[in-house]
Amino acid sequence: MKIGFLKIFVIIVLVVTTAMAQKFAGGDGTAEKPYIIKTAEQLSFLNGEGDEGKHFKLAANIDLNGSPTNQWKPIGRTEQQRFIFRGIFDGNGYVISGLYIDNDSTFQGLFGYLGHQAKIMNLGITDSYVKARRMFGILAGYNGGEITNCYVSNSTVGIGDKTDGDTTINGIECVLVKAGSFITSGGVTVAGYTNYENGVTVTITKDFWISKYEITQEQYEKVMGNNPSWYNGNRKQSNGDYIDYGYIGNRPVEQLTWYNANDFCAAVGGQLPTEAEWEFAARGGNKSRDYKFSGSNNINEIAWYRMNVSGDKDGYNQNRTQVVGQLLPNELGIYDMAGNVYEWVSDWGDMYNSFPTGTIDPTGKANGIPTEKMARGGYWGLGAIYDNKDFENSKRWRFYPSGQSTPINIGVRVIFPRN
Repeated sequence: MKIGFLKIFVIIVLVVTTAMAQKFAGGDGTAEKPYIIKTAEQLSFLNGEGDEGKHFKLAANIDLNGSPTNQWKPIGRTEQQRFIFRGIFDGNGYVISGLYIDNDSTFQGLFGYLGHQAKIMNLGITDSYVKARRMFGILAGYNGGEITNCYVSNSTVGIGDKTDGDTTINGIECVLVKAGSFITSGGVTVAGYTNYENGVTVTITKDFWISKYEITQEQYEKVMGNNPSWYNGNRKQSNGDYIDYGYIGNRPVEQLTWYNANDFCAAVGGQLPTEAEWEFAARGGNKSRDYKFSGSNNINEIAWYRMNVSGDKDGYNQNRTQVVGQLLPNELGIYDMAGNVYEWVSDWGDMYNSFPTGTIDPTGKANGIPTEKMARGGYWGLGAIYDNKDFENSKRWRFYPSGQSTPINIGVRVIFPRN
């Protein structure tokens, strides 16, 4: 009886394994031989399968050809119930395009719900649209796992009828920035050297939402499962003593590499702003009053910097990042775009005056000068009584996207393109 039962069990396992393999272009679901995916149909087979610990790998770009009559059913959600995806999915550098979802449901995206065992990596998504009631994004509706080296481009997140002002997207408070034009100016600083540039006219043709506040440590940790920040509570010093930085949940996340920031944006269904989008929002968009800083000509009203963070308060040393949203917003209602922490943008290092006058939706060059990414906004440790050019809307910075040269005080702000 035992032998018979074992034979039956082995046969069942072989049948299930064979059936799974036939759905894909090859592989057996192991780390050494992941299931190979080459078509939209094969990709759809991930939904509802017993995928815990299973490995999947793209071997081609896939166009889902989405439309109102051909909507994607999220991986990790069935018609009847939520299905948690717990597998390891390697995009292998390929791109999925044409994702389309428009409904009043929850947990909507390419993946609906990622369990804590799930890993998504090396995947690009472009030319896609997702609109749902709540818990939605281009890459994932809910991420409880790990997302690395993924990006979203030329895609839109819809949010029902709330299209004319502030809203919340995947737990992030956002402000609407409507299309318009502005004139760039200012310099880019590398290793203390500022190269000033002549302004050019840039046009942003598409509305977008931008996070009202710098992404906080609490938000980042909830999505990514870790907190890389230096100012995160009790911090041990080189002499062995501890400094208590107090409650850190609403302080901006910092010590991010560019890749950390990019992965977070993809995980919540958004993307990093381009440098032009960031500056347009910082200047107040179409409501701009041409302030020197984002929201005022008086830096003390809108930015945390060296002269207003010094000293002690409530028993804590203040020489560090500050809780977001305490000072005045700019004309659009966006906080802390000057000071507190630098903010990564998507562009490789480049000169603004390399764009022709009248440039439309610039995204920067395909590679860096030499291999650096741009950042904006300055941070709390800069500035002086008489000279605060580091916080002007036009100020530009270049940093290496990863490694020891990446500054501690650098964070992220996310945007969501509007339909």
